Amino acid sequence: MGEVDARPCTGCPRWAVDPGQTATDFTGGLGHSVADGAESVVTLATIGPDGPTGQFIDRSGNLPW
Repeated sequence: MGEVDARPCTGCPRWAVDPGQTATDFTGGLGHSVADGAESVVTLATIGPDGPTGQFIDRSGNLPW
């Protein structure tokens, strides 16, 4: 886990992303492809500065939290 930064950050979007179970050596090949797992990560990495914030997403979209 990363460090928690409690300093205020005006204009800094906050997201969490879940790539889901991805087929790797670690999972014994179970799960979806690495490319499919990267979809949600790429979506957030390429979102514009005016995009939504405070969301948790996976490959299917927003997840309730």
